[in-house]
Amino acid sequence: MPESAPAGTIHAVCADLRGRVWVALQPGGVVCVEPGGKTKVFTQNDGLPDGPPRMLVLDAEGAVWIGTREAGLFCYDGTDFTAVPLWPQTILSLKEDREGNMWVGSRGGGLSRVTKRLAELMTTGAGAPHDAIRSVCQDTEGVLWAVVWQKGVVLRNVGQGWTPLSGNEGWSISNASFMTADPEGGIWIGTQMDGVHHWKNGALCESLRMTNGLADNWMSVLLTTSAGELWIGTGMLESPRHFLQRRQAGQFQTYQLPEGSGPIVALTAQPGGDCWAATVGGRLLRVTQVGGECRVESTPGQGVSLEFVVPVSPVVRRVGHENKS
Repeated sequence: MPESAPAGTIHAVCADLRGRVWVALQPGGVVCVEPGGKTKVFTQNDGLPDGPPRMLVLDAEGAVWIGTREAGLFCYDGTDFTAVPLWPQTILSLKEDREGNMWVGSRGGGLSRVTKRLAELMTTGAGAPHDAIRSVCQDTEGVLWAVVWQKGVVLRNVGQGWTPLSGNEGWSISNASFMTADPEGGIWIGTQMDGVHHWKNGALCESLRMTNGLADNWMSVLLTTSAGELWIGTGMLESPRHFLQRRQAGQFQTYQLPEGSGPIVALTAQPGGDCWAATVGGRLLRVTQVGGECRVESTPGQGVSLEFVVPVSPVVRRVGHENKS
């Protein structure tokens, strides 16, 4: 993080249309980083709750939604923080749909659909009304998808309630963890220990594992962009090495993260192509195009430091270091 920002564990990151990057820190609140590096720190004095922020999502109108641990959901419209009345209070996932509704996955409360006027609790099935929803997305056909936390079950809602993907349809994987919609149709499903899988038109059409390009079979986060890129964070917390991968047109670029980064916990893309990633170790990474080639700039939580990393396979080559504190 920039020097004027507090140090802490980064839980989430999102980018807005003005080029600003929003970061959820524990402790420290929510930090807004301007394109030039100037920061604004939002804390309880500005209306944030006592509970640490865990999720950040920017909606179509530019408001920032903040999900917390044990303190509920808040919306920042650029002036004020507004509490959204939901129960329970620990937020695990946030996703805006095409109609402008915000879908909120919480621990013990299933899914809530938040509109401009109300919050409506929805369950993920008659037999499991209090599932914890870890990840939510909406595909190009408007179908909502969700992953149940700890159970690894993939659910879909086609307008007649939530139903799980099953072995009868060709889905036999039981350890799903994250998902993201593919702009060209279908969804990508990340797993724990079993790679990434593309589900489209009612069938499993592609699987990515270490045998065909993945740096690790354990997924920590996924992101797709309008340009057709698939960004993948790999490696479990105890892994000695962690990677960020970019896949486009069937080709991988692989970045080994600097030592001490830990796995990536959040990804976001900016208009113009930059990708931002937050790690367990408190680093904020920006992947940008330099001379036609991608590079990663990483900033540890303490002081200001930039480390430039080029795509590698499989060992990183560090090519520069600036402003070490």
